Amino acid sequence: MKNLFTAKPVHDRILWAAFFSCLLPFIILSFFSCMSGDDYILHAHYHQYGFWATQRMVYTQWTGRFTSTFLGTLFMKLGLPDRYYFLHALLLFVCTWGGIYFLLFTVNRNWLANIFTRSKLALASSFILIVTIYVQAEIATGFYWFSAAVTYQTAFILFLLLGGCLIRRFYSRGTRRQRQNDAMILLLILLINGSNEVAAVFLAIFLLMLTVAAYYYRRTVPDHGHAAQAHQPQPCR
Repeated sequence: MKNLFTAKPVHDRILWAAFFSCLLPFIILSFFSCMSGDDYILHAHYHQYGFWATQRMVYTQWTGRFTSTFLGTLFMKLGLPDRYYFLHALLLFVCTWGGIYFLLFTVNRNWLANIFTRSKLALASSFILIVTIYVQAEIATGFYWFSAAVTYQTAFILFLLLGGCLIRRFYSRGTRRQRQNDAMILLLILLINGSNEVAAVFLAIFLLMLTVAAYYYRRTVPDHGHAAQAHQPQPCR
């Protein structure tokens, strides 16, 4: 990763070519995927009961995944899965890249004093995207199967945005900007909780660890040197 940030312009072109060469097969695969059983069920429910009735039925009777259900039904309302089934995989690629770039950009601006250019951050985000795709235990479920991809990959994207917003919150100046970041953080937490059960459990653990880390970071460290001097016996006069 360090070589990505320090590469020369001519090397950047080589790295960009390598990135697109690695990504191209996955883009091509998206045009060969087709609707599965869960996709047909959601499609049938939307056309039979309507948008909001489908939300209520899936949320109350099947799962509590209100974020995933909303996105899935919205896609059905727009008629995208039955006409352009490849589109959701391409959107997830783009949104995952955008989430990674947002997090790296925030880290670079707040922690690294903007030592890396945006082109370097874009290149690093691209290769992290490739790594994200390659480490998928089952890439068909992660990106190409609509019902599963909207449920799980969306949560990962929201986590990337949450990480960036948390960093911005602690480095933001001004009450108005802090309130905006707070509102965005609360919204992302709500959306993650409605994505899937695994994401909700991980979010609770993540926030607990963040709370403990913030406590120890802000804790006052006693000055043992002055304390030792205070307890030393004073010379008699």
